[in-house]
Amino acid sequence: MTGLAKAEPLSWQEKGVYREAMVNKPLGQAPGFTLLSSQATGVQFTNTLARARMMNANLLNGSGVASGDVDGDGLCDIYVCSLDGENGLFKNLGNWKFKNISKEAGVGAPGMSSTGAAFGDLDGDGDLDLFVTSCGGPNALFINDGTGKFTNQTKAAGVEALKIGSTSVALGDVDMDGDLDIYVTNYGETSVLRSGGSVSVRIVNGKQVVTGKYSNRIRIMDGDFVEVGEPDFLYINDGTGKFSKTDWLDGNWLDENSEPIEKEFWDLGLSVMIRDINQDGLPDIYNCNDFQTPDRLWVNKGNGRFQLVEEKALRHRSYFAMAVDFADINRDGHDDFFVADMMSPEHLLEMTQIDVSNPFAKPIDEFIDRPIIHRNTLFVNRGDNTYMETANYSGVAATEWTWGSTFMDVDLDGLEDLLIANGHAFDTQDLDAIERTSKLGKLPVAQSRKKVFLFPPLTVPNMVYRNTGGLRFTEVGADWGFQSKNISHGISLCDLDNDGDQDVVVSCLNANVLVYRNNATTPRVSVALRGARGNTRGIGARITVRGGPYEQSQEMMAGGRYLAGDEPLRTFAAGKASQLSIEVAWPSGTRTVIDGA
Repeated sequence: MTGLAKAEPLSWQEKGVYREAMVNKPLGQAPGFTLLSSQATGVQFTNTLARARMMNANLLNGSGVASGDVDGDGLCDIYVCSLDGENGLFKNLGNWKFKNISKEAGVGAPGMSSTGAAFGDLDGDGDLDLFVTSCGGPNALFINDGTGKFTNQTKAAGVEALKIGSTSVALGDVDMDGDLDIYVTNYGETSVLRSGGSVSVRIVNGKQVVTGKYSNRIRIMDGDFVEVGEPDFLYINDGTGKFSKTDWLDGNWLDENSEPIEKEFWDLGLSVMIRDINQDGLPDIYNCNDFQTPDRLWVNKGNGRFQLVEEKALRHRSYFAMAVDFADINRDGHDDFFVADMMSPEHLLEMTQIDVSNPFAKPIDEFIDRPIIHRNTLFVNRGDNTYMETANYSGVAATEWTWGSTFMDVDLDGLEDLLIANGHAFDTQDLDAIERTSKLGKLPVAQSRKKVFLFPPLTVPNMVYRNTGGLRFTEVGADWGFQSKNISHGISLCDLDNDGDQDVVVSCLNANVLVYRNNATTPRVSVALRGARGNTRGIGARITVRGGPYEQSQEMMAGGRYLAGDEPLRTFAAGKASQLSIEVAWPSGTRTVIDGA
């Protein structure tokens, strides 16, 4: 679809139950991306982290980015988080020009050590509000007045939490009452064991027990210290933008055997996604957790009850689970999903990095055991709510030290490709550095925390895996212009020039944010939703487009990326079709069908 030559707001025409606009003319010539300079766009922003603060390993997990039209002018804006400085809100002026308006908008959040962010209409008044997570707390809820001016309503809204280490946030209507609830993953304000901290132990009834400041965060298992995280938060919206925190032990959260869980999960949470995974009309929850704390897939049973997925449904799990995303990668009508881990595809790096795939003994003769594996996992839906794991077969098992991972159809051929954000400030798996530091012996705590500086940086490229069909992917990052070696964390998809495809913004550590223009020129259709009542962007609705190269379906979401959130927009390949049929299955159960689009 072609139209205006400039990246400017669209001219909409009302068509009864929907409205349509011709998108702006694409500027590219071939599939892929163009990395735009910060001088040209005005998006000059670096997520800085001072050397002294790098001794807290949890801060090295980075900060993210969110996108959305905050002032209703028809142009998508960008919000970027910072650990040491103020966050940035970049207003889209059109034609790839942006201006930082964070101070006048009231969302700079100085001193907050911001980690993740997501836009969503949390008070149901029709504009995008903003939730920002923090490593150290408190998290922040900013309410939009409709003009892009925000006020901090964290305490009044009931979402204040002090001295916590939150990471990602997902917004969705988990209780199906027509408004958006908030799920926040927690990791821990500070790292203890990995940063050389000291732990106090005493004997109680003949057993060793951790005492003092870290008594909740350090466990003794088989004689070894094991660090855990913090319980996640789920805030339920009352419909007015006021929230109450869920009690995990209220009897509504069930284990695999349908019994109420008896203990809170102190997981090292990195990301969370709210999606209708089994397509029964109820939003489910997937948690990505680090190290020995397992991922958790909560299946929504209705009436406010959730149950952990049956043990036999998933036969493996990734050890360092960073991010998750869902897509129907083989266009069979069922959602598959990818979980990011940290394994190198390069033989040299693979051989010089420590394998910590499973530090615990594997049970013998346990049919329902779910083995931990130190690589990415790709779960393909069999159509019966069980999955086969195909990452090795599909060519996506090893993608370096991966953080953000996002499905999107880059070349608009109807098959969703996979974007990967990579890198780390220190390669703490490097065997040579591990050997050198081990020879230092026992050091005072202050010196032990500095051992991280003896590890080399891990500068590896970001990647794109093209979906070539048949459950196969091929890495094409260099060919498609997506190979930056900045330490990259969050990925946000957004149409910054109103040409109907999704551009990409990537947050980086101690380097400028990356802004990519999508160069696709093939026909496309983009869908944004206007929902009823509190869920005004139709979050959780499933959009199906028929008549293009494949029958394509995607779900509208808010937040849910690693430290990041997309613009509430979904793009589909139109192929050679002169007309398309678009169906929206709303969270309420109603359906809207548009023929001849």
